[in-house]
Amino acid sequence: MKQQYWLYVSMQRQRNQVGSVRLYPVQLPEESIDGVTFQPSTKLLRIEE
Repeated sequence: MKQQYWLYVSMQRQRNQVGSVRLYPVQLPEESIDGVTFQPSTKLLRIEE
């Protein structure tokens, strides 16, 4: 069980060290879908490289 745990921990470390994460703001316009009006808003788009 300990071996599996440490294997999992090392896999998570490798995954976290690969590349970088960037957040890009995206402007969403006002839109109406099925009679529901959504207000304009800004969402963050996450890009992992």
